[in-house]
This record gives sequence, C-alpha cells and structure tokens, in this order.
Amino acid sequence: MSKLINAPIAIFSYNREDKISNLISSLLECDGFYNSKIFFFCDGSKNEEDLEKVEKTRKTIRERLNGNNNVCYIEQKENIGLAKSIYNGINYVFDLFDRVIVLEDDLQVNKGFLNYMNLALSKYQNENKVFQISGHFFEPPDLNINKAIFLPFISTWGWATWKSKWKGFNLEKKISLTTWNNETIREFNLNNSYNYYYILKGVFKNKIQSWGVLWYLHVFQNQGLVLYPNSSLIVNRGFDKEATNTTKSNSFQKETKDLVEINLPSEVKFNSDTFETVSKYIKSINKDNLITWVLKKINFYR
Repeated sequence: MSKLINAPIAIFSYNREDKISNLISSLLECDGFYNSKIFFFCDGSKNEEDLEKVEKTRKTIRERLNGNNNVCYIEQKENIGLAKSIYNGINYVFDLFDRVIVLEDDLQVNKGFLNYMNLALSKYQNENKVFQISGHFFEPPDLNINKAIFLPFISTWGWATWKSKWKGFNLEKKISLTTWNNETIREFNLNNSYNYYYILKGVFKNKIQSWGVLWYLHVFQNQGLVLYPNSSLIVNRGFDKEATNTTKSNSFQKETKDLVEINLPSEVKFNSDTFETVSKYIKSINKDNLITWVLKKINFYR
C-alpha cells in the first residue's frame, strides 16, 4: 500500500466552475498541498443542458493544476449522483491509501486546514473510538474552548477518515429499527436537537436520498467519536445564490483569512457538558428551520 507524509485528498465536483476554482485557490495557499496526492472525481452530465458546464468545470480544474504531477482525474461518462460518486471515490482511494481527506466543490478551506487534518489523522490513527476528523464546526457563541473536541456525530463538510474505520460502511446496508427504544432515538437525534431518525427512516423507505445519515449510522453503531476543531476551518460557498438577501449563512459561518492553528487534545475523551452546549445550539437554530436549510446545502440529503 502506498504511503505519503500527507493524506491524499479526494475532491468531488460536477458543474460549478466558479466554486471548484475557489476551492482550488484556497487549497493552493495551504501548507502541504503540493506534497499531497490529489484525486478529482468529476461526475458525468445529467443532460445535454449541463454538458457544457461539466466540460468547462473539468477544463478549469486541469488548467488550474497544470504541471502538478500529483493530480489524478477520474471523470464519469454518465451521471451517477453525489452519493455513489463519494462512496465509489473513497473506495477508489482506499485501494491505494489507508486514509483520505474529503472535500466537495463548494467549500473553501483555511490555510491551516491540511496541517490540522494530517496531524489529527496521524495522532489518532490507532484510536479505536475515533472514526472521523471534521474541518468544520458549528461554533456555539457561549462555548469557550481552546482546543479541538470529540463529539458523537459526523460531519460531511470537509472531513477525513481512515480505511479501517470506513470498512463495513455500505450505502445499501439496511438495519431493523424496530429494536430502537426512545432512548436510542433520542441519542441518535443528538438529545433531540434534530430528527436524524426521521431522515434515516426515509432513506430506508427510499423516500429520501442521504449518504450522510448512513455514514452517521455506521459511526453511531460503532460508538465512534469525531474530532471537531474549536474554530472552524471551512466556509461553504454554496450558499451564495440563496443567501444574497439573507443572513442565514452568516449566523453559523465564521470566516478568516488568517492562519488558524488548532490544538489537539492529548486524550480521546467525550465531554458531556460540551456536547450538551453544542446540541442545545443546534436545537436553537433548528427552531426556524435553519439547520434543515443548512443540511440541504451541505448535501446531507443527497
């Protein structure tokens, strides 16, 4: 199996030329980018109308990274959708490497993103309870912490994992929910801060498409933890069009061009008080359906 100092980066794109160009620009400013293997997974066009956009997006990617010999391009002839694209893409990388950093085209990363990801992937690689590293964090205004924290739910917004933790995850896997009691459902719903259980049932009934909730289920069943930075290293630019006349995205996105350095905890420990603060914050922004809007924008439903 191939090994690099830095984890490979899997980037998923479709037809948003401006968004992918913005992501590339932010990555180029990250320390370690040129020492990382990059995999671009480009989905195929859904129809003739999208074909030109898809081709322009692919052309832009190649032009922006011209001369970088560490880049691999995997371009689909037909549209397979986001869920299969991510699932197949990560499996592709895991045939070659034992870890991966995952990004979608509408994200922008902080200069310290790759450093944080690679340090965390190395530090916690042998910790059985740690299933994922997240680059994003919903920062409750009343939470005062000076280092990264472990929480029991996943992120789909700039994240990383290991092959050993991905093993056993399958998009087609279904389980019986009849054995889940109220306490299990409450726990899965993050102290009833958001109804992930409803989404999961919808997926099992083929009424909702969400790879994210299935990945969360995998981590949940294994009693896994996710490392979150105390200061978010991700900004989602996918809000631009819908957020032109609204402040929704600004209420949970903090942006800085300065280098953000994250201190990693020496001990893998779940803090129930911190989790209570975070879950209450999620519940508070869910009151006006903001969290539903956010989850849709970050592709949790796709």
